[in-house]
Amino acid sequence: MSNVTRVHVPGYLTFLVAVTFACCLAIWYHYSGLRISWNFSLSKQPRAPNEAQINRKVWTDKTTGLYYCPESQLYGHTASGEYLTI
Repeated sequence: MSNVTRVHVPGYLTFLVAVTFACCLAIWYHYSGLRISWNFSLSKQPRAPNEAQINRKVWTDKTTGLYYCPESQLYGHTASGEYLTI
């Protein structure tokens, strides 16, 4: 049988390799052009509606119950609908 010599790797060396890898990954990410927006904000406050949002004229389809804003293609074009100011 052959004797296998095992080498003990100190904990700080493992930590140093992990930090080096993380730094290389961060540098690659910075220069690769990948731009991902991460938003981890936990305190999102609801926005107060402005005057244009309060008095908005929408098209309401009576059969489906859907509302269509002026930017929509179906605004004012469905068969059973009416304008409604919200």
